[in-house]
Amino acid sequence: MQLKEINYGVAFYCDGNIEVNKNLNKYPKLYKDVIKHEMQHLKSKSDMQDLWIDFKDLFKIKKRFMLIGFCLLHPKALIADSPIYLDKDGIKYNLFNIVLMVIFLVLIISTIFILK
Repeated sequence: MQLKEINYGVAFYCDGNIEVNKNLNKYPKLYKDVIKHEMQHLKSKSDMQDLWIDFKDLFKIKKRFMLIGFCLLHPKALIADSPIYLDKDGIKYNLFNIVLMVIFLVLIISTIFILK
C-alpha cells in the first residue's frame, strides 16, 4: 500500500493505494480519522461493504463538521462529494455518492408526485 498526496478531494482508495489531500496534514485529528476510514475500505471485500463503511461514517457528526470546515477552507476538497469526477488518471466514480444521489432523486420525485 502506498500513501499518495493529492491536491483535490479529501481522500480516496484506489488499486490498493490511498490518496490523501496534502492539506489534511494541518488537521491531525481529521487526518487520522480519514486514514482510518480509508484503511477500512482497503480491507473490505465488496462494494456492499464499502457502502456500509460510508453509511456508518455519515453518523459521525463531529467528523462531518470537521470535514465541512476543511472543505470550506480548501474548496478543491469538495470533489469528494461528486459522484463522478475526472482526475489525471481518467474518470473515477464514488459508488456511495451515486447511490445516495439516486435515493435523494427518488425521494424528491416521489414527494412531487404525492403532493400533486
